Amino acid sequence: MNFELTFGNSSWLWALLLLLPLGWLFYYAQQQRRELLSRLIAPRLQQALSVQVSQGKRRMRVVFLLLALGLLIVALARPRLGYSEQKITTHGRDIILAIDTSRSMLATDVAPTRLERAKLLAQDVMDLLPGDRVGLIAFAGNAFLQAPMTLDHNAVRTSLSELDTNLIPKGGTNIAEAIRTAVTAFGKGEGTSRALIIMTDGEDLEPDAVAEAKAAGSLGIKIFTIGIGSEEGSLIPIKNERGQSDFVRDETGKPVLSKLDVARLKEMAQMTGGFYEPFGPEAARAIVNKGILSLEAGTTGDLTARRPIERYEWPVGGAVVLLVFWTLLSERRRNRRINVSSN
Repeated sequence: MNFELTFGNSSWLWALLLLLPLGWLFYYAQQQRRELLSRLIAPRLQQALSVQVSQGKRRMRVVFLLLALGLLIVALARPRLGYSEQKITTHGRDIILAIDTSRSMLATDVAPTRLERAKLLAQDVMDLLPGDRVGLIAFAGNAFLQAPMTLDHNAVRTSLSELDTNLIPKGGTNIAEAIRTAVTAFGKGEGTSRALIIMTDGEDLEPDAVAEAKAAGSLGIKIFTIGIGSEEGSLIPIKNERGQSDFVRDETGKPVLSKLDVARLKEMAQMTGGFYEPFGPEAARAIVNKGILSLEAGTTGDLTARRPIERYEWPVGGAVVLLVFWTLLSERRRNRRINVSSN
């Protein structure tokens, strides 16, 4: 067992500093009381009155009260000691994010580039699906599973941050291979809780992409596509062999204008029961709310959660005991005869 002491609301511990001025106020009140008695009561009667009160018991009662208050403050800070392990069965969906890493994703019609915006969009999707398993595929001329499906979204984010256009040397936009890789990652069997989200500009699509989408749909996998880019198109900035800024050029030396292909992306998504969503600030929320959340959530696995054990009852119990002592302890001395001379 881990015996590290932590607090759920440690800001309450600052209130312990109030005990010092409270103690000083008690001392000051006692001094003021003595001065008042010396002014109002004759000296020979002061001694008789003071004998009936035990200054030690009075101080002890204040100590009990201050300690009880301190323990109640500690209880409000929610002390935690040790951990309990609980097995939790998680329910959610299996989601794979497929991101185009071809050179056309370097186009800047979506700032800063299409690829960087796709990566940010993927993070937004994961933020909206905290209980779902998420995997990551990068594709260009080929496709590779960068992160298998997992509930550990931070691991997927790490893989996501490493995506760039140099990851897959073969050019093109082979969405068909991305779909085949996703089907393999999902595994065998049919289900209604599996979705593939493809983020691409849709340019230079391989001809069998629509056929592969149809095959995936027959397995119960829904495909949602997000078009990254503009239909007007944009040049693709690169560094040439001399390290100078240039653009991707065709065989004739003319700069290539990369355009978003919406029609094919819509066709692929619709034949699986999914839909196409244009890139925008609400794209992630639209895909999740209108698409992913409509899928039936299945069992995604078992987790062992370590939860800190709250120990607030310990200081509360100590405070109750101290308050009982404070109540029962009388400030008066034990009864004994006191003679006051009449002379």
